[in-house]
Amino acid sequence: MKLTKIEVKIFRSFFDPAAISISEGMNALVGPNNSGKSNLIRALRMALDPNYEFNPFEDVPNQRLFAYPRTTLTFQCSGDTAKERTLLKYLDEYEKSVLAGNSNTSASKGIVRLVVTYRGNQQTITRQEYFAARGGGDRRETRN
Repeated sequence: MKLTKIEVKIFRSFFDPAAISISEGMNALVGPNNSGKSNLIRALRMALDPNYEFNPFEDVPNQRLFAYPRTTLTFQCSGDTAKERTLLKYLDEYEKSVLAGNSNTSASKGIVRLVVTYRGNQQTITRQEYFAARGGGDRRETRN
């Protein structure tokens, strides 16, 4: 499974949604100071590390304290392993149920989108992880 795209919304210096495509081979983040390079890596870490210590005072832009960040990771899955084939099979079935039987699913093309977001108030923060279906729907796992 290869990471092909990172989408970040309302996280640290990312006030507006930002999307970065990942190409084959080596990728480099280049830009001036304070352009968001480190925050993009932090958003990736937040999405991949279920033990990430989310702090709304640091991780949410001051102007948007009422909102919570969301990171979407898009993977291209070749289906070479049994685990990948199983994941794609279940995601395809799920997408078909959400899309009223439409067979044109992301999973049928080997695309997996993992969404990680944090919700709640300042005292109780809940991590939500779900796989996004093409066009809507989700399957959530919540961690307190």
